[in-house]
Amino acid sequence: AEWQFVLGRSYILRMEIFDASSQALLIPPNFRATVALSAATSGSSSPLQATRQTPNSAVLLVSAQTLGEGVVTYAEASTLADAEDEAGGLATAHWPDLAFRQRFR
Repeated sequence: AEWQFVLGRSYILRMEIFDASSQALLIPPNFRATVALSAATSGSSSPLQATRQTPNSAVLLVSAQTLGEGVVTYAEASTLADAEDEAGGLATAHWPDLAFRQRFR
């Protein structure tokens, strides 16, 4: 199913992650992902514009700027290890399979 946005309105997009039992998982503050708002056709600008987002990209405030179709893409998910984590033998974890694409108009 595609999402539909109304021109001129603002929306909050929130990432939610669930385990195999459909239980919601907490997204930690050191989680990072890239978010792209793109037009469905190349050469066009995205109808959605991100106006604010949390540092971990789990919550975005977007506004519908123009009519058209596009895609919201989350990719390159990771959990960043800080100096304390690294001292304890932990490293930054990357999850290439944790990705999401959603079409909208």
